[in-house]
Amino acid sequence: SIHGLEQALKLYAVENQGEYPQGGQEVLEQLIQPRTDPQTGRQIEPVLDSLPLDAWGVPLYYEYPNSKFNIDKPAIWSSGPDKKSDDGAGDDVNNWTNLVTS
Repeated sequence: SIHGLEQALKLYAVENQGEYPQGGQEVLEQLIQPRTDPQTGRQIEPVLDSLPLDAWGVPLYYEYPNSKFNIDKPAIWSSGPDKKSDDGAGDDVNNWTNLVTS
């Protein structure tokens, strides 16, 4: 689910001059809303039909700019099996842990 959301966000960024949505998970609504291209005025289809859930049926967490790891890509995490967000730590599953160990 995290990887799929990362790919959707990359597509969103391509359509928006390389910019990811800024803020927390509330800005992810932008991915499921149709938009209007400011240059052509044509309707742009939503990037996603619905927001993805993690393996435990809980919405993913999102943050950009990323305060979790010093890279210019969004932080995305799941609250993990206990279904409580530890802000990306504890049993949470995130998209930056592998970057730390690589």
